[in-house]
Amino acid sequence: MNISFNLEPIILILLGISFFFALIFIFWEYINLHSLKKCIKKSLSLSKDNTEGVSVIIYADNDTENLSHNLHNFLSQDYPNYEIIIVNDGANEATNTLLEDMMQQAPNLRLTYTPNDARNLSRKKLAIMVGIKAAQNDIIITTNGNCTPVSNQWIKSIAKHFNNGADVVIGHTTLPLHSRLNHFLRQVDTVKYLTHALRHKPYRGISDNLAYRKSLFFKNKGFSHSMHLHFGEDDLFINEIANSRNTCVEITPESLIQVQQHNADHEFTVTKLRRLFTERMIRSAAFPLAIIKSLLPLLSTATMIAAIVFAFTNAVIYGVALLLFILGTTLHLLIYHKTGAILRTDRANIFIPFYSLVHPFIALYYNIRSRRHTAYNLTWQPLHK
Repeated sequence: MNISFNLEPIILILLGISFFFALIFIFWEYINLHSLKKCIKKSLSLSKDNTEGVSVIIYADNDTENLSHNLHNFLSQDYPNYEIIIVNDGANEATNTLLEDMMQQAPNLRLTYTPNDARNLSRKKLAIMVGIKAAQNDIIITTNGNCTPVSNQWIKSIAKHFNNGADVVIGHTTLPLHSRLNHFLRQVDTVKYLTHALRHKPYRGISDNLAYRKSLFFKNKGFSHSMHLHFGEDDLFINEIANSRNTCVEITPESLIQVQQHNADHEFTVTKLRRLFTERMIRSAAFPLAIIKSLLPLLSTATMIAAIVFAFTNAVIYGVALLLFILGTTLHLLIYHKTGAILRTDRANIFIPFYSLVHPFIALYYNIRSRRHTAYNLTWQPLHK
């Protein structure tokens, strides 16, 4: 075999295309990181002097144990005017007993429930509607019984945006996943919806940490457009009420909500499948752009392999390929981990470049699974947990 050091024009073109795809991907990731950093900097500059009343609505579905551990973090918030409303789904007796005892010591804690015989509608949406109707304040923050704020400044961090003209505030949550792949998938999804909201194109929130005005909720007629679906109380609803003028993002460390789940990876998969179903009803440029972005590492790698195949006897091509791989991988890992540190999803993971490479196939797999279970999202079907 003759070893050559001359690169043919077609090889140079393929190398250029590979480098271009990799550069666009890295630059895209960097822009997202910059947007998140800018969001935190702007948020920290806002005054927390807002004293407008806030109603925190906690949806509880057999969450007695979680509430016994988490509720004190909600009741110890450093905010002058707020109430906590627990909506007990199905009036669970153990939860009622726990809360009735706590209500004697916490005057701002209130309890309501949804009836057991409610059928053919979303029980969670019904519970949130019941809580909002019972709320005495215009600012509503929704969360769940298996959630806890990481700081006593949580309400202040969210409420300050309403003092600056916001009607919707999209918060962030942390989830203790064990699977490295699920860490990667969650960070990709989180960056996608947060950065689109930061670019004034919001389409999703997370009901674990989401705030909006009660008046806006009723102006939109609540969840009336999606009551036939078990879910969508955050993404479909936010897609209806949020716009470029009325929505802010809050991701400072003290504004985070931590989600506690016994089987976090299973719950992540279930939630992802549900969101893929509701995303079909959302019109947003986020989805086609996400597909294009996910294809960039694959296209870069494919053109690099094509260059090597065309010039497999050329010693230079191997050196160039190795140099580009090391440079691209280093920059990707650096940006990924800095983004994860901001979102508290960071986990040391050298497989990130590989996950990025196969991400289009993973996304296709989840989409196929989601479409096979479409009926499970409709309220005439029993809720699969």
